[in-house]
Amino acid sequence: MISNLVPKDLPIDTFEGKAWVSLVAFTMEKIRPRILPHVKYVSNFHEINLRTYINYKDKPGVYFLNIEGEKSLSVFIAKALSGLPYEKALMKREKNFYHSSNKRKNLTLMLLLLLRRSS
Repeated sequence: MISNLVPKDLPIDTFEGKAWVSLVAFTMEKIRPRILPHVKYVSNFHEINLRTYINYKDKPGVYFLNIEGEKSLSVFIAKALSGLPYEKALMKREKNFYHSSNKRKNLTLMLLLLLRRSS
């Protein structure tokens, strides 16, 4: 099923014969071109991406199935500069929880971080 979402010329990397998908949530901070200062309104934003892993010409890589960002201007700039498929989404972050709602795709992503202490 993942192969239907990835361009045919990008071989999907597998582990023990299975493709893997990751839902990764984080907050970008002070992101900017080197020659410019960071501007909090644009440079700091929450992001969630859905990715799988590829191996192109014996080089491992990441293929983004979906990348969502919290702020419209940040998403516009990131997409323009990186060429990655950034999309604006309504996002909320709490201590161990991310929620993203993309109205255009009718897609909701939620990530709950469960921390377990080792004994």
